[in-house]
Amino acid sequence: MAELAQRFAGESRGPGASADEARLRAPFARVPTIPPALVPSFECRRSVCRAELRWEVHLGASYNAALMRAVGRPAASFGIEEAGEPDADGYRPVTVYIGLAPPSE
Repeated sequence: MAELAQRFAGESRGPGASADEARLRAPFARVPTIPPALVPSFECRRSVCRAELRWEVHLGASYNAALMRAVGRPAASFGIEEAGEPDADGYRPVTVYIGLAPPSE
């Protein structure tokens, strides 16, 4: 996780960043148990994306399913930071880093 966070911090947006963000966000938006206000925001750089989400135990299975569809391949690297303190609604802020596959040649 630390290596992905460091790469994210040191990179600029790549030419496909907007498309990567939309592709990663789509599986979350299609899960009816995840309210639209809780669909994570994604920010992509050249080789890694960061998702900021609000997590609660009752959404764990839904978030996991959407994350696995977003990552899309078993070999994708990703890391999850430890959840922060719950907000007033009981949701914990969580940051997820997702490595992007290098462009095919």
